[in-house]
Amino acid sequence: MFVRSVTLILRKSENVNRVFIAIDCNETGKRIERLILSEELNNLKHFSEELTVAIVETASYITAYDGEVYLAGGDNILARVSEAAVSSIYQYFSTKVGPEVTFECGLGDSPVDAYLALKYAKAMHAGKPVRRGGEGTFDEITL
Repeated sequence: MFVRSVTLILRKSENVNRVFIAIDCNETGKRIERLILSEELNNLKHFSEELTVAIVETASYITAYDGEVYLAGGDNILARVSEAAVSSIYQYFSTKVGPEVTFECGLGDSPVDAYLALKYAKAMHAGKPVRRGGEGTFDEITL
C-alpha cells in the first residue's frame, strides 16, 4: 500500500527530477567461479536463485516507484527513477541481497554518467552511491 501511494504521488508530480541508477554486485564472477571449480553445485544453484530473485524483485520495486528499468539481469540493474526514490531503492536492494553480497551504485543524468559513476564507485570501493556531476566530478552520496 505504501509503495502504491508513493507511486501515485510521483506520477502526479510534473517536476520530478529523474536520475539514472546503475547497480552492480561486487565479486559475483569470482564467487561463481569458486563454486564451479570446487563443484559446489547446490551452493551455486542457491546463490544464482537468490541473486535472480533480488534483481527481479528490485526491478519490480523500481517500477512501482514509477521508474523505468532498462536492464535487470545477472547482477546488474540500470533504470531511470525519481531522485527522491534513490535512497529507498538502494536500501531495498541491500536488504534483498543480504549482508553476504556487496554492491556499488552509480547515479547520473544520463546512462553514461550513471555507468561512469558506477565504475568510479567500484574502483574506489565507495560502499555508497556515487553521482557523476555536470562537470565530470564524482560525489559520494550519503543516504
